[in-house]
Amino acid sequence: MRSGTKVILTLMGLVALIAPLLLLVLAAPAVAWLMPLRRWLSDQAWLGTTAAILSLWTLVYLLGAMLRILFKKATTDQLTFATNQGQLHISETAVANTVERAVVAEHPVTRVDARVALLDRGQKARVTVQAFTHHDQGLKQLGADIEQTVRDKVQTTLGIPVERVRVTVAPGKSANARVI
Repeated sequence: MRSGTKVILTLMGLVALIAPLLLLVLAAPAVAWLMPLRRWLSDQAWLGTTAAILSLWTLVYLLGAMLRILFKKATTDQLTFATNQGQLHISETAVANTVERAVVAEHPVTRVDARVALLDRGQKARVTVQAFTHHDQGLKQLGADIEQTVRDKVQTTLGIPVERVRVTVAPGKSANARVI
């Protein structure tokens, strides 16, 4: 997400937090005709408690959303590298295809799904791999081997540092296997 978008969303969140106070200030001239309603509302104790709980929940939610927006790592769908002969663009799908082919070629798996997130800052990659195998034993070791293969392939072949690799290996048939 661009920094300008982050600033705009933060300002919108702050306005949303201050809006109830502004409403009270702007509604002050209308207090005279709101007094009967105020008396009725003050008789309803449960209504005030419910409103306070909902207001606090909304405040916590908005603060959390603002913090997530401000501090989430920026991702991109392609990384750009400067070379002697110009620029080189590497897309998420290219990295994912490279990972899938390397894992299928080097490990006893039947189907591999790789998801890649390219981080703009630091030009790193996060890779999530899901693989299916016919073996029921040694899944933990197979997962560790796949993780090392992914790290080596992405770093040596594509030259992209890997921040994190998550591997899930499941025994059984893949979702698109046909049984006759």
